[in-house]
Amino acid sequence: MGRTIGVVILVLLAVIIAIISVSILLQTDDPFRTARDANVLLASFGVGMAVLAAGIALGPFRRGERWTIPLLLVWPAFFLVQILTLGTWLPGAFLLLSVIALVLGSRERSALPK
Repeated sequence: MGRTIGVVILVLLAVIIAIISVSILLQTDDPFRTARDANVLLASFGVGMAVLAAGIALGPFRRGERWTIPLLLVWPAFFLVQILTLGTWLPGAFLLLSVIALVLGSRERSALPK
């Protein structure tokens, strides 16, 4: 029961964070008092996303749990959005690396005995 409540709380937090993130993008006025406020939000979100992905990669992905592949597709999607909206080349290298990692991980899973 406690784990279920924990899962519900975490999913609700994820939905709230997603709504807040999208609402910031859709606003016409700058919601931040200073550029530093925006930088702190972006930096903390990026570090949080990195820690979460590393935890998934080091645990369930490494153990071959299939559910991690669709979840980790957030990385290539994230980099693709950056390329399309910002027009920079660096996310392209990260996009390629993340796709290679997921393909290699999924190939290894298909070789695991069932």
